[in-house]
Amino acid sequence: MATVIYKPYRVSQTSTGTQLVWTLTGAHAGCSCGPLRAIALSDGTLTDRSDTGQLEYYQYRTGTAVTGTLTGIELIVYDHQQSRVLDKTVQLKLSNSLIGNNRAQNDTASYNTYGGATDMWGTTLALADINSVSVILQYQSNTTIPHRDTVHVDTAWLRLTYTP
Repeated sequence: MATVIYKPYRVSQTSTGTQLVWTLTGAHAGCSCGPLRAIALSDGTLTDRSDTGQLEYYQYRTGTAVTGTLTGIELIVYDHQQSRVLDKTVQLKLSNSLIGNNRAQNDTASYNTYGGATDMWGTTLALADINSVSVILQYQSNTTIPHRDTVHVDTAWLRLTYTP
């Protein structure tokens, strides 16, 4: 088995309704959004929770020609979620449709890896599809802790495992 890193060359966003809008700097320069918030009520519940719009990383490329059979997809996201911001959507997109499993986690680390060397995310993608695949990232306010925090995403790389 072999691995290869694909990096995105474009990033865009979609925000609807009350979703927070991203400030886009570039696919490798970072995007920021916030503050996301959640306000505590006297009964212990939260109100005024917020979500970001969706970031879409696309035009994934690698510097080398790769052929073979795709056996696993890992997404490496370099982000800073400020302690109480959570994933909402971490998913692949192909032909304007979300595909496979949503890999959102309740993790606030600044380096997250989703998927693995033998994980196809519930898809039947081939190596030839990767140039047309996008990655969708969306974040949400914490569901239990009041806060006012921002989120910053530097980039989202795909590490593909394949059999040549």
